Amino acid sequence: MRRVEGKKFCYLCMQEHEVEIVEIMECGEYKGEEIHYPASYEYCPVANEYLETESLLRSNRSSMKEAYHRSAVINAS
Repeated sequence: MRRVEGKKFCYLCMQEHEVEIVEIMECGEYKGEEIHYPASYEYCPVANEYLETESLLRSNRSSMKEAYHRSAVINAS
């Protein structure tokens, strides 16, 4: 998934331009379990790099916890 966030100052290339928000599947460990979850990052086409802002970090952490809880419910069934 990609969506344009709008024009803003990019901390990767230090320029103002339109920044895309991209969503990719991540794999992380939570409470000893490997969890797959969707994570969002800002993408800078100038630097060709991804940035996880503080708000995206919080959102991604919540996404990982939700995926863990969904997995726990499925495994308990």
